[in-house]
Amino acid sequence: MRRRPACLFFAVFAAILILLDAAGCPLIPEPRIRGPRNGHAALKGWVFSCEKSGSGSRIILRGTAAGRISLFVSGEQDFPAGTPLLAEGVLERAKKPENPGGYDEALYLKVRGIFYTMYHPELSPWKDAPKRSFLQLASDTVKEIQGKARSAARRRISGIFPPEEAGIVCALLTGDRTMIGDDTKDLWRTGGVMHMLAISGLHLSVIGLGLCALLKRAGLGFAVQLALPSALMLLFAGFTGGSPSTLRALFMFLIRMAAARRGRPYDPPSALAAAGCAMLAENPYYLFFSGFQLSFAAVLICILFGKRGTFMTSLMLWLGMLPLVLGTYYEMPLYGVLVNLIAVPALPAILLSGMAGCVLGGAAVIPSVFMLRGLRLLLELCQGFPFSSVVFGSPQWGTVLLYYAALFVFSRVTMKYRLQKKRFLFFAMIPLLLLILRIRIRTGITVTCLSVGQGDGILIEVPGGGNVMIDGGSSSRQEIERNVILPCLKHEGITRLDLVFVSHADEDHISGIRGLFRNPAVKVRTLVLPDIKDEACDDLAADARAFGAEVIRTAAGDRFTLGKAVFDVLGPDPRMPKMADRNESCTVLALRYGDFDALFTGDVCGDGEMNLIRYFRKRPGKFEMLKVAHHGSEYSTPDELLQIVKPLISVISCGRNNLYRHPHEALLERLKKNGTKVLRTDLDGAVSVWSDGKNCRVSSARS
Repeated sequence: MRRRPACLFFAVFAAILILLDAAGCPLIPEPRIRGPRNGHAALKGWVFSCEKSGSGSRIILRGTAAGRISLFVSGEQDFPAGTPLLAEGVLERAKKPENPGGYDEALYLKVRGIFYTMYHPELSPWKDAPKRSFLQLASDTVKEIQGKARSAARRRISGIFPPEEAGIVCALLTGDRTMIGDDTKDLWRTGGVMHMLAISGLHLSVIGLGLCALLKRAGLGFAVQLALPSALMLLFAGFTGGSPSTLRALFMFLIRMAAARRGRPYDPPSALAAAGCAMLAENPYYLFFSGFQLSFAAVLICILFGKRGTFMTSLMLWLGMLPLVLGTYYEMPLYGVLVNLIAVPALPAILLSGMAGCVLGGAAVIPSVFMLRGLRLLLELCQGFPFSSVVFGSPQWGTVLLYYAALFVFSRVTMKYRLQKKRFLFFAMIPLLLLILRIRIRTGITVTCLSVGQGDGILIEVPGGGNVMIDGGSSSRQEIERNVILPCLKHEGITRLDLVFVSHADEDHISGIRGLFRNPAVKVRTLVLPDIKDEACDDLAADARAFGAEVIRTAAGDRFTLGKAVFDVLGPDPRMPKMADRNESCTVLALRYGDFDALFTGDVCGDGEMNLIRYFRKRPGKFEMLKVAHHGSEYSTPDELLQIVKPLISVISCGRNNLYRHPHEALLERLKKNGTKVLRTDLDGAVSVWSDGKNCRVSSARS
């Protein structure tokens, strides 16, 4: 560190930023906004960028009263950079993740200097916009040219490459992944080569160093060798969106060229630290962004172990980055190190042949298509092997520290015996290293009401490794199992659900359950359905049996035990005639874990709710948690029930701005009158209640 002051400065700078963020201090001054936040606003500004995002377009507007803001509009829009716009709509803070394992939009936007968003605003021209300065005009012109070039490249690629390869080539050359299907993304991620789709230092090395070599051979002066590649790389960085890995590679290239110009040795660790300092000075939130972390960690590991051979470097790269990969994707591609040994050396050839194919077209696309299809076959082959992708969950801090301590010992031992055959005996430590990251300590039971929109989805984690789900569906969000349930399960390191209770077979309770059966990442052992005549329940039972799950029909009086957790079934009442209404005859569960009690009422109403009240009249008891029935509808959860069960915490699962206007004001007033603390998934995100059997605490995703 003494010989490399830049490295010491970077370490101190990063530590200070981490401490400030942990203390809740904003690392970038938040723009001051006159008037109410999270309310209707009319903001004027200039288009900074306009790009496709999912089923719509994301427009970044600069120069507004709220600083830069992000606008999401339906359809594919095309506003040139510098276009003056008036945006009217509801101004919202950028969203934190709604659920464990969810997408952190707030951090992504903070990296771009954005704190506020508008969804589906009304856009109109800003007619009296002031004239822009020369620098602003020049910047907007460059942005507009880059945007048009990117669109033209996307159209060119989609026109000459087959559809699947077109998406990958577009990502490799322009940084735009919108053309890649979800199945292809999953295949590349589980194969451990998702990093190849990011514009990285290798791309810039191919462009910058390759052009330098050509200019040197042409006999041009050093000034031209420095200026022309640097200018081209700056334009390429802007063209591809300026990802953290691209900016890191750009800074390191410029430092390398400057060192060569002055005749000084190039020190990669110092260049890496200087690039990090420059990026964090521009935006400190880069430090917490996975793209920044993965890029810098990969280069650092290559610097430390680059002289120990290709295999050892690849192995240490895989092991060293594993906690960061798990913190982002929650699963480990078991054969990733072997796939990367083949795929990474082939990347320059894929890039060059892809560029040649874009320029020349015709038969010139064949080499890149051939190599990409070969890579796909390799990934599919590895995916067919046992344990191709192992879910670890987001690692806990204690296990990460223990893992890196063990990895340090492993690297020192293999280094000490590197010239002896017996060093390979120490490779038996690798499974032990992986087991360290798999350790997850549960100190109590956790009940998480997921934010699924207009629907229900509850995950219960029991000490000792047992896992239970109650419902899992939504009527307002599509593919709820892919977008909410599976990310949450992977985040928690859950690959097995011991019990899945279905309160009733309405779509807003089961739409995601069907998808769970078909996904190899999670195994459902037992599906528990209400003992009623229902064709939808029968279909769900058939699906469960087809994928190897046991199916149990249940009614009031049944009991399920998992570890120290006891689930008593309070409805439907088997003595009552089979009720036609699913809500009246839905499953109602009471959970007991030590002195902690929770009541899950599904959508119970009418006769089913009266049965529940009669039950509690005979056996009154106080519950720490109540999952409010029927998403907070007007007549659900009557006053008499609340007075009997006396919940400390009441959770309402409903969608934001839903068509039914849940939760109803009358229901909220009843809850308030009975003194229970109310949390709502539409406002608070996922709500988690933890208990060790005596004490109880509650938290939410947006608290």
